Amino acid sequence: MESTARPMPIGVDDFKELIEKDYYFVDKTRFIRGLLESRGKVLLITRPRRFGKTLNLSMLRYFFTLENAQENRKLFTGLEIEQTDCMTEQGSRPVVFLTLKDIRMNNWQDQLEKMALGMSKLYRDYLFLLDSQALTEMDRAGFLTIWKLQASPSQLMSALANLCYLLKLHFGKEPILLLDEYDAPIISAWENGYYKECIDFMRGFLGEVLKTNEALDFAVLTGVTRVSKESIFSGLNNLPLPPLQRYFWLHTGGSQPPDEGVRQGRAAG
Repeated sequence: MESTARPMPIGVDDFKELIEKDYYFVDKTRFIRGLLESRGKVLLITRPRRFGKTLNLSMLRYFFTLENAQENRKLFTGLEIEQTDCMTEQGSRPVVFLTLKDIRMNNWQDQLEKMALGMSKLYRDYLFLLDSQALTEMDRAGFLTIWKLQASPSQLMSALANLCYLLKLHFGKEPILLLDEYDAPIISAWENGYYKECIDFMRGFLGEVLKTNEALDFAVLTGVTRVSKESIFSGLNNLPLPPLQRYFWLHTGGSQPPDEGVRQGRAAG
């Protein structure tokens, strides 16, 4: 007799692929509900590797993004979230999804070049903005500087915040930022002896997009470590434990919520 068991999604971190190929999936869509109910400005989730962090962000991306909203809605058929009023939020916002997992180089110059390549690739997904009537010629010039790999380090530092700003101009809605493995460049820098240069850059790179950014709806960051607030999150209020700590822990791969690991807060004024 043939087995009817679903295949295990080993190495699968794309939510659409997981659903369409009918992989085994423990419904984690309650995480979306918890996120919407908490309404924090910044959520930082730290878990060990292989805990499904990227898959959770992918799920959020397909749920919230305006792009292919009707098609993406089908991905949530039969899941818990479909039976809630949270579905009114589906397909409602522009989304920026960025992973820094491959920004791991042996020296700072190569790291900076790798970051520039990553941001150029990200901007390529939004080339339609160049035709937007909401953008000025200066806005377009700034976009092209990043896309064509002509940005200075200071321009690169502002690239993520600037993209959120341009998306708000075009859509009239603040985007959601989903940042996967935010700490990968920092860990690499620590291991390879250029921590100071990297942490100075990342403080600006993240600070500009997360702190008092009126062009951001909310952000979800994942990583394996919590870099101390004195270094990278010094521009944000202390990220206190949310009342929904158990909610987030149980729906990102844990069975018992720890004392720490999930941090949520609002950007400082």
